[in-house]
Amino acid sequence: MENTGIYIQSGARQGSGQSNLLLPMQGGEAKQITKAPKGVQHFAWSPNSIDIAYAALNEPHNKAEIEKGYTAFEITNNDMFVGSQPQSSHIWLANTTTAENRRLTDGEWTLPLVIPPSAPSSPFSWSPDGKTILFVKVATAYSGDGINRSIQMLNVTDSTYKPLNSRTKLESYPNFSPDGSKISYWYKKDSVISSINELWLTSSSGGEGKPISAQLNRDLYLAAWMPDNKSFLVGGHNDNKTSLWSMSIDGKPLQFN
Repeated sequence: MENTGIYIQSGARQGSGQSNLLLPMQGGEAKQITKAPKGVQHFAWSPNSIDIAYAALNEPHNKAEIEKGYTAFEITNNDMFVGSQPQSSHIWLANTTTAENRRLTDGEWTLPLVIPPSAPSSPFSWSPDGKTILFVKVATAYSGDGINRSIQMLNVTDSTYKPLNSRTKLESYPNFSPDGSKISYWYKKDSVISSINELWLTSSSGGEGKPISAQLNRDLYLAAWMPDNKSFLVGGHNDNKTSLWSMSIDGKPLQFN
């Protein structure tokens, strides 16, 4: 189905957070469809071209105390430059026709959070039938717990979710194949945090699957499915530069640059 518009996050910050607008492709006036108090972190269109899943921070539990100036918080395992209590980020669903917003996840856990200038966090991936969203669940919002991340499969209808496999650490960047039969994701080589990112492939029904990027043997920073369901565009470190490769699902790479 053809997309009905472009989702735009403006740079203006007001008391209600960043404005998030829908702009028709043919032009005209933009329509606001979200009012997230902390703004929208990232988003993904549903295949039905009507719904948009987006990530937004929860408001703090002690909001009233913070407004009175009581801003003390427990540091624990956190980045030294963070100056406030970290808040969890969760998934919401916005209907672009009705502007109705519905929370899909909640809890003390969080979606991946990044501290600038870090690379963007793992985005969502919709199944082609629009019934499932792949996302990464992190144990807590404290940056030191960032390694405790695992891929989850969210049922959009009833907001239930389940893990892709039994791992609890080091998984990221899940993606459905174009036909929805497979899932790719990143996992650290040999389960070591300081190792390179490897590309893994598994069935859409779940499971660990297997690594497919061993022949390339590079630290990957891009892995995008090609429309044929049989190959990827991958990018990663290559000596003193970053390069792109085409890689088949059986792991055979072809360098572009």
